[in-house]
Formats: sequence, structure tokens, C-alpha cells
Amino acid sequence: MRLQGEEQGRFDLAVLVLAGGLGSRLWSITEDKVAKPMVEVIGRPFLSWLIEDLVHHGFRRIWLSVGHNGSSITSFPWNEQFPSCEISYIVETERLGTGGAIAHFFEKQTPLSECVVVNGDTHTIANGLTFPEVFDSAKGEVHFLTLNKSQITIDQKANLCAEGGRIVNCTEACPPSQFDIGMVKVSRKAVHRYNGSIPCSIHDLILPSILSGVVSYSEINAKCFDIGTPERLSRYEDYLKGITQRDVIREY
Repeated sequence: MRLQGEEQGRFDLAVLVLAGGLGSRLWSITEDKVAKPMVEVIGRPFLSWLIEDLVHHGFRRIWLSVGHNGSSITSFPWNEQFPSCEISYIVETERLGTGGAIAHFFEKQTPLSECVVVNGDTHTIANGLTFPEVFDSAKGEVHFLTLNKSQITIDQKANLCAEGGRIVNCTEACPPSQFDIGMVKVSRKAVHRYNGSIPCSIHDLILPSILSGVVSYSEINAKCFDIGTPERLSRYEDYLKGITQRDVIREY
């Protein structure tokens, strides 16, 4: 929802950045001394690039869900770097998985009925849209942003099945055709549908909503980078080199 009377482009959607994973595939670079999203990319933490883009899209309320090596995130001066935002922390004292982290967030933030969940190791650079405006018009208890199978790169694999504008359970007759870019709006109602155990993944968490036919999606035109391995991190860094973040976002 766009805030009335606020600066143009500001939105009231809360954002939860999942930044609590082990990041073991990047330990050859981080030496397990910092959280994966804090790996340096052209002199800045990856998470700094990601948050800058979220701010560019109009998000102003951002929570960072931290766990393993979380102090490397909580000790960084985010609010000094992004003074127009309110950046807060949700601390995982035990491993929850991506789904468990979302459930934990809603337990702590009782006034919120929904939030946009963003993978803390993934940066999606969109062309000709703002993410909040897409989510504002979205229907369903859960809404994914996706790339069509024809858009994905060597680092990606279709992992969502779609039918009639909805995300459905995969079958032989309906194989994966969409790639989840790691940005999804989740409602408290969807979390309440889940009665399984934690830790759990985000896809486990929302499976009851999928089976109930209340998960929708929007295909977007974008480039999507995750830094899960040294090779992927290198490709992301190569993409950024030589151009400013403004150029990356506005000229793609």
C-alpha cells in the first residue's frame, strides 16, 4: 500500500530479508567469519547492494532475519547508510529454515497481516516496474514473483508449477514452468494454515495454501542473481563491475 501524504514512491509493505543461513558453500571466501549476505562485492557487503535496491523500489520498513554469524549483520551501520529506512532485526536462536523464519517473524510482529519475503542471498534487478506496485495488485494468500522458463539462466532451474494463473502442486501433467526469484508476499493467514514441524522451508510452509488454490504469481522481466556459490558470486560481481548501482537498476 502506498502511504498517503508521503514522499513519492514510498510504500508501507513490510519486508523480511532472510539472512540467517549457514552459507557453507561460500566458506572458501567468507572463512565462516561473516554471514553469507555480508560477503564483499566491489567493496561493499552484498546485503548493502540488495537493501539499496529495495529502497530504490520504495520499501522503507525492512527486517533482517539473522542467525549464523548474525553479529556481522547486526553490527553494520545500516540505519546510517540508509537513513530513509527503518531497519530492524529478527534473531533466530536456533535453526528455523526459511519457512520457520517467516513464522517466527509473524509471531514477533503481531500487528502485521502480510510481508514481502526476500532471500538474503539473491538480487533481482527488474526492468520497468516497482515490486510494491506488483504486490499491491496481487491476489491470493501468497504471491510469487517469477521468471518464465524461457528467461532463466544456467544457474537457475524452474521450480514452480503454474496453471490458470495459480501456483499448483507439481504433477507429471503439470511440470515446473516458473522460476521463483526469491521475492514473495506471504500473509499471516497462509502461515496459520501450516500445521507441520519447524524447521521447514518456505515451500513446505505454503504448501497448504498451494493445495487450497490461493497462491498466485506474476511473471516479471528481470535479471536474477544468487550468490550461493563462488562461481555465482563471481558472475554477479562481473555484472556490477564498471557501472553504478543506479545504472544497474535503471538501464537494464
